[in-house]
Amino acid sequence: MLLLLLVLLHLAALHTVGSNNQMDEIKDHKDKRWCSFRRSSVSPYYTIKDMVGIGVFYLYFQ
Repeated sequence: MLLLLLVLLHLAALHTVGSNNQMDEIKDHKDKRWCSFRRSSVSPYYTIKDMVGIGVFYLYFQ
């Protein structure tokens, strides 16, 4: 149960607005279009998909 709680907290932190790829910390890049292209945004589809996957995993191993 503790592991499930930690996984849910981790996913909530990853899927918050403003959370992005840590490799995107290049500040002095001359081409701003490339920096915005590298940014990874998470849509609500992936959040729901992850939650369903965790639910199925939890029910299977319960």
